[in-house]
Amino acid sequence: MASKAKSAAGGDILNPQLQCTNSMQSQVARELKRRAMFGAEENRESRSGSAMSEKATADLPMASNAERTDGFLGKWKSWIAAGCCCFAVLRVLAFAAAFPVFNSVDEPQHYETVYKYAHGYLPGPNLPMSDPEMDRVFALYGSPEYFSSGERLRSLQMDVPIGKLSSELKDSQYQKNFKFWSSQPDMEAQSPPAYYLVAAGWYKLGELLGARDWQLAYWVRFLNALFYGAFVWVAYLFVKRIYPQRAFLCVAVPMLLAVFPQDVFYGMNRSWADF
Repeated sequence: MASKAKSAAGGDILNPQLQCTNSMQSQVARELKRRAMFGAEENRESRSGSAMSEKATADLPMASNAERTDGFLGKWKSWIAAGCCCFAVLRVLAFAAAFPVFNSVDEPQHYETVYKYAHGYLPGPNLPMSDPEMDRVFALYGSPEYFSSGERLRSLQMDVPIGKLSSELKDSQYQKNFKFWSSQPDMEAQSPPAYYLVAAGWYKLGELLGARDWQLAYWVRFLNALFYGAFVWVAYLFVKRIYPQRAFLCVAVPMLLAVFPQDVFYGMNRSWADF
């Protein structure tokens, strides 16, 4: 009995010690687990931060290149636009000089209307007939190549300028051409006058500079080059006002317009104003 009591008393003493030991072990295990989880989370964040840092480092050259490009365009955009205007003017001048005068897009009628405005013409209710001076110019310097094939012109002996024909052919061909043009009304005489008023002033300036006949026709053509150069500059100013922070767009628009392929600018024509 006494031994059993001692044994029970010893068990009662050891039992709290075991419970305390188990509790400490549980706390240690939980702490180790927490530290392990915290360490794994730190590793993930470290790897994520490293990956983001590498990506940012990789994007840095691209961002810096874009910034340098925008900085360059922002600094020189006005000069670039001015260069585009000059190129547009030279391009229109070159093609206007390369094509023979009086093309098939009503250029004779446009030129005659300019001539009439330069000499005080005012539009009326009826279409006027072609002016004799214009009939002479068209007969001498017209370009039948716009209207007929080379074979047909050779068969009619019209494949060379009138001035290089023999005397008989020259007189007969001139009279034939003159008669044709003198029977034509000026179909553009009642068109809106804005272009013709400006071109008439340009025509008078050409006369003061000594231009005559075909030279005056080319002179009036060349006015389109100035108009188009001004158009490119106005487009640049418009984009610059609407999108002042977009330097690339401010440069791209005049560059596109400078090379815009539209042959209406290579001849006398009021239709360019529709653009």
